[in-house]
Amino acid sequence: MMRVVGGTPVPNVTVDADVLSACARAQGWQALAAKGGAQPTACTPLVDACKGAGYFFGGAMEHKGLLDDCFHPLLNGGVIANVHVSDADLKACRAAGGRP
Repeated sequence: MMRVVGGTPVPNVTVDADVLSACARAQGWQALAAKGGAQPTACTPLVDACKGAGYFFGGAMEHKGLLDDCFHPLLNGGVIANVHVSDADLKACRAAGGRP
C-alpha cells in the first residue's frame, strides 16, 4: 500500500527501532538515538518550538521537515514563522554543537 505525500506516491516503510537508533547515533542525533525516549539536550527547546509549529521528521516533502525546514534555519539565524526561541536557547544549542 502506498500513501501520497504532496502528490507523490510514497511506499510505507517499517524501520526496526535498533536500526533507527544506530543510524541516529551515526549522525550524532543523540536525542533520537536514546533508548527509552529522547533525552533532553541543549537543542531540545529548538526542536520543541519547531514541533509546536507543526514541523516533523519526514515532513520535508510538505516543507514541514523538522531539521531542514525549521531547526537548521533557526540555528543559522533564520526566522521561521510561528517559531519562537530565546537567544539564550540558540546560544546554548550552538555551544553544544547544534545537534538535535
